[in-house]
Amino acid sequence: MLNRRIIVILAVSLTCIVLVVGGIVFASWYSEQVLENLKGYSARLEDDGFTVESKPLSEAKVDAEVECQFFSDFRSYAKQMNVTTIYYDQEIDGLYYLTHISPTNDGIVANIFYYNKVF
Repeated sequence: MLNRRIIVILAVSLTCIVLVVGGIVFASWYSEQVLENLKGYSARLEDDGFTVESKPLSEAKVDAEVECQFFSDFRSYAKQMNVTTIYYDQEIDGLYYLTHISPTNDGIVANIFYYNKVF
C-alpha cells in the first residue's frame, strides 16, 4: 500500500516536472520564432524602401485601428498610401503604419500586422 502511494507521488511529480520544462522550452522557442518573424518582415520592408523604426503603438495618437491579415496586404496597402515609415511594437508583436482616416477627416488610423503568427 505504501509503495503504491510512493509510485503515484513520483509519477505525478515527474509529470509536473516534464510539463514545466516542456512549457519553458516551448515558450523560449516561440519567442525566438516571433523575433525571427520581426527580423524577416523588417528586412523585406527595408528592401522595399520603407524605413522601419521602433515605436510603441500606445505612444501614437490614433482614432482607429485596422488589422491586416496578410503581410502582402499590409505591405501593398502601405505602398498605395505612400507610407515611408513603418513602426514595430514588440509589446503587441505588431508592425504598423499611420494614415489619415480619409482625405476629409484628419483622424489617424493605425494599420496593424501582427507578426507573432508562428503557426
